[in-house]
Amino acid sequence: MKLSDVLRYVAMFRALHTNVRHEHNRSPHKFILLYSMCVLYDKGSLKTARIALDDGLLNAWRAEFWENWARWVQNEHHQCKFATPFYHMRSEPFWHVKLREETGGEFGTSLRRIRENVEYVEIDDALAVLLRQPETNRLLRDVLLGQLFEIL
Repeated sequence: MKLSDVLRYVAMFRALHTNVRHEHNRSPHKFILLYSMCVLYDKGSLKTARIALDDGLLNAWRAEFWENWARWVQNEHHQCKFATPFYHMRSEPFWHVKLREETGGEFGTSLRRIRENVEYVEIDDALAVLLRQPETNRLLRDVLLGQLFEIL
């Protein structure tokens, strides 16, 4: 583990590009999506930087997302949508989407369209290394929760 990598991803997690829909209230969706991804790495469901989006993984990720949403986001301003932040993560520098050749370059914001059009998502190798290590995984989850509590 390199300290410079930890600091870089802490900074990126704190600066996620989010929608500001309500006054002083940024959308929590990306934070919950990433927090859920961290949990899946911690459980061993995810192991590599390349995340193949098969039905089993998507169902597990969505269930984790919903559980974390119910735990952390308790307001009427936001809807619990798993697929929408998945689509918008493409604006983050560590998140890379590989579309199937026949898609025409877009994949949409529904889970059905993600299943049909996305071959895999790849996060930076350095981030995957950090997420496989319990100590840095926990640190990055704490950063996400800190940001989440700040925006809600």
